[in-house]
Amino acid sequence: MRSNLRMHLGPAGLAWVLILGATTVAVAMILVPKPTTPAVTPGLSLDRGAIAAVLNSDLALASRAPTGASVDRLQVLWLAQGLAERVGDESQNSGERRIALMAAAVGELERTNGSAAVRALRARYVQMFERGDGIAATERENFLGGFPQLLQRYGLSRQGELIGPPFVVRTAFKARWNTAYGLAATTGLEEIERQAYWGWLALETPTVSVERRLQALDGFAHAGGRRALEARGVLMVISGNAAAAIEAFEEAYATTGNIRLRNYARGAAATSAAVDD
Repeated sequence: MRSNLRMHLGPAGLAWVLILGATTVAVAMILVPKPTTPAVTPGLSLDRGAIAAVLNSDLALASRAPTGASVDRLQVLWLAQGLAERVGDESQNSGERRIALMAAAVGELERTNGSAAVRALRARYVQMFERGDGIAATERENFLGGFPQLLQRYGLSRQGELIGPPFVVRTAFKARWNTAYGLAATTGLEEIERQAYWGWLALETPTVSVERRLQALDGFAHAGGRRALEARGVLMVISGNAAAAIEAFEEAYATTGNIRLRNYARGAAATSAAVDD
């Protein structure tokens, strides 16, 4: 019978039958639920066009940064804060007093020159950080303060060498500038910067607690970060919350139609059932 089939179809027809059969098997393998348990969150993915827009905007802002005695005072306070971070031997009252002065100084700058002046000055500091200009070599360490240690703690540097995405690094510096002057970390940051800031913490820093990563993930999702639901499911798997993981994966599957996410939900369910047994 098989021999007759070859005679009727010929070599070309038989090849098409084989291809059709292989395709059918492949489709069936995809459609059949295959429980999979993910252990790693999706990587951080940022829009290049949005990044370029921020870089161009910061370049223009830095060129318009305010100057004068009040700005000089801000830099003196910044260097003093950096020295305190490096040395770490000042009293709590002294540190709190300086932080209060920094917050008051940037508040006064905003009242007298507007919020654009604050953004412009911050952009100028980022430029100083990236290019090393505008700051004396003898003040460089105090300018950086505890920032190098922060970069290493969150996997953005290793042994003093930057290994993280440059855009994430500069965004982290902006966040440090904000907090040093009494502002919330992401004050005045563009959406893509908030994605970079929260996304790195949520998706790329397994050394921090799951609870903190989940908090960061909320900020990442609110900023429109990609694959946030999938990341939530993975973090819930890691934390042992199978019900929340299933819910997140199923919602992500319903939104995207990605079979992999359905399989993740099946895997979380299977893991939960195994634990219950």
